[in-house]
Amino acid sequence: MKFKNLVVVFISIPILAAGIFLVSGCGKGSGGNSEFDNADIVRGGQLYDKWWSVSGVLDPNKPTSDNPDYALTQGTKTGADTWRCKECHGWDYQGREGAYKQGSSHFTGVIGLMHASEQDEADELFGTIKDGLQGTGMSSFSSHLADTDIWDVVKFIKEGIIDDSQYIDYQTKKPLSADAIHGASLFNSVCAICHGSDGKQINFGDQAEPEYVGTVASDNPWEALHKIRFGQPGTAMPSGIKNNWSIQDCLDVLGHAQTLPAN
Repeated sequence: MKFKNLVVVFISIPILAAGIFLVSGCGKGSGGNSEFDNADIVRGGQLYDKWWSVSGVLDPNKPTSDNPDYALTQGTKTGADTWRCKECHGWDYQGREGAYKQGSSHFTGVIGLMHASEQDEADELFGTIKDGLQGTGMSSFSSHLADTDIWDVVKFIKEGIIDDSQYIDYQTKKPLSADAIHGASLFNSVCAICHGSDGKQINFGDQAEPEYVGTVASDNPWEALHKIRFGQPGTAMPSGIKNNWSIQDCLDVLGHAQTLPAN
């Protein structure tokens, strides 16, 4: 199995062509698998983010202890975060080659998911997530996620992941191409209903260290782009994908969000 090279906490697709979300050749590696074909790509993206916050999972309880397999990585996090897919593979899906490279506070030494999304068959990915990989940081999630949950994650890996290095400059943290004016129109028509036109209606942090849309967009554009596309687990935040936003639309929203107040 090609995926056995991954040393991961959780398994966290072909690269999308600019302007479209779902890749041609949908279902690559599914072999006519109805569970894969019927899986929910958006829900899979939210499970990747924080699986215990997604409605309907087999085990809805937030983990209270460290993931024992996380200790097999080079990561230094503790508690529930050690159970999140994104904690090893990153918001940009590049693992140690991306924003979570060596020197990052989130560095684990785990590789990204692009190879797995392009090369591994859907049933291989399903087995890896369900059963884990002994002797690595990849835990078994059979006691946390039902088969339908796992298929959603597989769908996300195969058809939802994009190569963020094509869209975001890792040095400046700016979208390589974004129309902030168009992004403002989309943001104000959908996002501002909850976040406010200045993005400060919801504080993700606390009074001492506030965190708003503009904060996340500027500090961690990869996280912001993921949430623009897939939504926020456990909330009513709409998914850009379900709104039929293209990848360019989402980058435009990100570009506008970076103009909003960070504090």
